[in-house]
Amino acid sequence: QDNNPVRAFKTNGLGRFASATSLANGKYILIFEDSKGTNKFDSIQIEAIGNPIIPLEVISVDAREELRRSLFN
Repeated sequence: QDNNPVRAFKTNGLGRFASATSLANGKYILIFEDSKGTNKFDSIQIEAIGNPIIPLEVISVDAREELRRSLFN
């Protein structure tokens, strides 16, 4: 909401993270960063409505996908 960071997480060895505290209701943009800079990820928008958020699978965007997007988007 309002482009203000509300959480920052570091993943475990399997690339998973979880939060014990809930988010306030509203729309959020999840931004994923690779500290080594080897992987790129699209951001994801979610909406918190007071229920648990289902697990998300986030897949990195490789050079081939970037080329496809530049040619066809």
